[in-house]
Amino acid sequence: IVAGTTAANVVDFFMALLSFADSTPRAYRLKVSNACPPISTSTGTSPQALYRIIPRTMFFIRQGRKLGLQGGGVSRRSFIHIRDVADATWRIMTDGTSGETYHISTDEIITVRGLVERICGMMNANFDDCVEMTPDRLGKDSLYALDSNKLRNTLGWRDAIGLDAGLDDCIAWMDRYLHDLRTQPSDYLHKP
Repeated sequence: IVAGTTAANVVDFFMALLSFADSTPRAYRLKVSNACPPISTSTGTSPQALYRIIPRTMFFIRQGRKLGLQGGGVSRRSFIHIRDVADATWRIMTDGTSGETYHISTDEIITVRGLVERICGMMNANFDDCVEMTPDRLGKDSLYALDSNKLRNTLGWRDAIGLDAGLDDCIAWMDRYLHDLRTQPSDYLHKP
């Protein structure tokens, strides 16, 4: 699907994929069947908008720019590959129980600092050369995690793509589209 497109279109494609994973079950439930349960997901590992921590870290490393690590990166997160999100979403839509809520998440939790250190190691970059500590964002949660045991136990779902494999995918994507990505905004701009 993404072959022959620009990085901007690929970023849009992945944002559309995330939007699809979020909105399709609702549309299915409203238009086709009232049987599709609500879904929530943890943070995805796929090349997305450059303001997200994973592509932002990779982009800043490739640009030789310092990444501001809010609050020293002590908050903890769970990251899941978008393909695993899509697989779980389909399974919930087709086999889930009406009235139940399912959370899509991996069991691996990592600090943001640990994630950035891992990315630096994978990209042969020195953490201290790539990062500067910045004050924490007001109101930021110390942990973003979801319990996906219901999805795992009742529908037999398992995440198939580990964090390192997902990061490898993102690094390869970043390197493939780096030239085009240099023209894209790397800061989040809220649009009302």
